[in-house]
Amino acid sequence: MVKEIKGEKTAAVYGVTMMIVILTFFGVILYLIYTLIDNASRGNFTDNSIIQALITFATTVVAGTLINKNLERRNTKDAERNKIRNDISLKLIDLSGIALSKHRTEKEKEIAIEMIGNENIKVKLFFNDEVVLAVNSFLEKPNSQSYNLMTDILKKYI
Repeated sequence: MVKEIKGEKTAAVYGVTMMIVILTFFGVILYLIYTLIDNASRGNFTDNSIIQALITFATTVVAGTLINKNLERRNTKDAERNKIRNDISLKLIDLSGIALSKHRTEKEKEIAIEMIGNENIKVKLFFNDEVVLAVNSFLEKPNSQSYNLMTDILKKYI
């Protein structure tokens, strides 16, 4: 389907269009089922009714399977993406805490800042621009203000 929709208007139009398509599809299926039941109750069971029943059954099974697989795939991707974001967020918070710690040596602080720089590549892949700017701000000036800004933004992903 669509990976990500930019803009509220585009998302609204897409959502309404998909709802219309889905409702039309289910309307056709329900009509086929209704006419099948109506013909069976009147005793007008002909070859066309049997073909109609087979088409309805096959369409319902195929559509249900496709919808289920797409939802399952999307949910799996979302769960994996959220797990990765959670791991990156926790790692960045830990490393930035080390970089600002008074109980660490300068060498450890430098290594922590280097590791944050390495994690920044992942941040660019999995997070929005707000998080990237906060991490870059911390890398430029590692102080408590940039730390608090970064951790507040990253807490949304934990």
